[in-house]
Amino acid sequence: MYYLTVLDHTKGRIYQYLMAEIVKPLELKNWKTKDFEEFLVEQAFELRYIDWMSHADNTLTVMNDAKKDILN
Repeated sequence: MYYLTVLDHTKGRIYQYLMAEIVKPLELKNWKTKDFEEFLVEQAFELRYIDWMSHADNTLTVMNDAKKDILN
């Protein structure tokens, strides 16, 4: 599985996409940075205001008291 996690600095939110539900897994294996960034722009993100990463699982590690806010 491939996940795409986006930190939107303008909204203070984290978004996560299960990319295998959006793109065929065989195509997704060949995606490069440009492909992910084009997808993000199509989703109405402004690249200059976000940080993003693709990864194999949907685990998010939360540190300190912020965990309470994210999990509730």
